Amino acid sequence: YKQQGKYAEAEVCLEQALAIDKNAPHPNPVSVARDLDDQAMVYNHKGKYVAAERNLKLALAMEVKALGPENTEVAEILDNLATVYDAAGKYALSEADFERALSIDEKKLKPGDPNLAVILARFGGLYGNEGKFAKSEPLLKRALAVAQKSFGPDGPATAPYLNSLAVLYWEEGKYAQSEILLKQTLTINERTFGPNNLRVGSALANLAVLYDTEGKPALAEPLYKRGLAIDVKVFGPNNPAVATDLNNLAVVYDEQGEREQAEGVYKRALAIDEKALGPDHPDVAREINNLAWLYGEQHQYAAAQRLYAHALAIDEKTLGPEHPTVAWLMGNLAIAYFAGDRPREAQKEFARSLAAVHGILLHQFSYMSEAGRLRFLKTVSDEFPAYFTFVRAYHRQSPALSGRMYDVLLWEKGIVASGVAALERRIE
Repeated sequence: YKQQGKYAEAEVCLEQALAIDKNAPHPNPVSVARDLDDQAMVYNHKGKYVAAERNLKLALAMEVKALGPENTEVAEILDNLATVYDAAGKYALSEADFERALSIDEKKLKPGDPNLAVILARFGGLYGNEGKFAKSEPLLKRALAVAQKSFGPDGPATAPYLNSLAVLYWEEGKYAQSEILLKQTLTINERTFGPNNLRVGSALANLAVLYDTEGKPALAEPLYKRGLAIDVKVFGPNNPAVATDLNNLAVVYDEQGEREQAEGVYKRALAIDEKALGPDHPDVAREINNLAWLYGEQHQYAAAQRLYAHALAIDEKTLGPEHPTVAWLMGNLAIAYFAGDRPREAQKEFARSLAAVHGILLHQFSYMSEAGRLRFLKTVSDEFPAYFTFVRAYHRQSPALSGRMYDVLLWEKGIVASGVAALERRIE
C-alpha cells in the first residue's frame, strides 16, 4: 500500500500490527519499535511530521534500551528520524541524527556494505538541500563508489546513486555534468527494466526538471509526458506520483504561455492529492500555490489571494510558522494583495513575511553555508523590491511605512555585510 501511495490503507494495517504487537502476552520491544518506525514513515509521506517524530523518538528509546546505543537497527531509526527532520526543514536536528547514524554504521559495517551507501547518500542529500555542497559531494561520491563496487558500475542498484550525484550537480548549476549522469541513469534503468518501469519514469522526470531549469521547456515536455504515462499505467490515474507529474507538466505549459492548459492540469493534480493525501498535506499547498501564481499572472487577483491564503494556512499548520516555505508564501500573498489594491492586507502580510525571514536569518544562518544562504535569499529575493515598491506607492497614506522600509533595507544590507565578514574570518 505504501509503495502504491495508498497511505490511508497502509496506516490502517500498521495500526492493527502495532496493536497486535503491543497486546501480545510477552511484547517484544524491538517488534513494537519496528511497527512505530514503519508507521512514522507513512506519516512522513502524509506530511504528518510531528506524529512521525513522536513515533521515531519512542521507537529509538525502545531499541536503544533493548539493543544498545551502537546497534545498526538503532542507526536505521536515527536515519529515518533525520529524514523526517529534513522534510520538516529542521536541518540542524537532521544533521545531528545523520551523524550519529553514520558513526554507528561506519563502526559496525564493512566499508563496502551496501547499507553504508544508503546512509551516505541520505546524509549527502541533506547537505545538498542546505546548500552545503562541499560537504555533500564527498558523501555522495563515497556512496556511489560503494554501490559501484557492490553492484557493478552499470548495475540497476547503482543507478539511484548516480541520480543523487546528478541532483547535487544540478543544484550547484553544473548542468552538463548533471545531464551526463542523468542520461546514464536513464540508460541503465531502460536496459534493465524496460521502457515502462517506475525507475525509468523517475529518471525521465529528473532529466526533464534539469531541462526545465535550463530554460528548455520544449525538451522537458515530452519527457514529463513519458513519465506521466508510465505512472498512470503502474499506479492508476489517481495516485500522488501522477499528481507530481501533472504539476511539473503544468509548470512547463505555463512557461510556454499555454495558461488555459496549465490551469486544467494544475486542477487535476490538486484534486488527486487532496483525495489521496488529505487537504492538509504540503504537496496540496504546493499545487494551490502554483495555481494562485497562474491566476496572478492573468491578473485574477481575488482568486490568487484566496488560494495563497489557503496554501499558507496548510503550511503554517503542517510545517510550522518558522519554515522557509511559510515565509515565502506570506510574501506571495502580500504581493497578491498589493497587486489587487488591498494595501492594508498587503502591509500586514509583508510585515509577517519579513519578520519570518528575519527570524530564519537570525537562527539558521549561523550553521548554513554561504551557498545555502544565497539560495535561501534567492527564494525571497522578489519580496524586498516588491515591498519597497509597495512603500513608495502607499507612503503618503501611511507615512510610518517609510521608516519601516529603511529598517528592512538596513538589515538586508546587514545580511550581506555579516556574510562577507564571516567569509573573511574563514579565509583568515
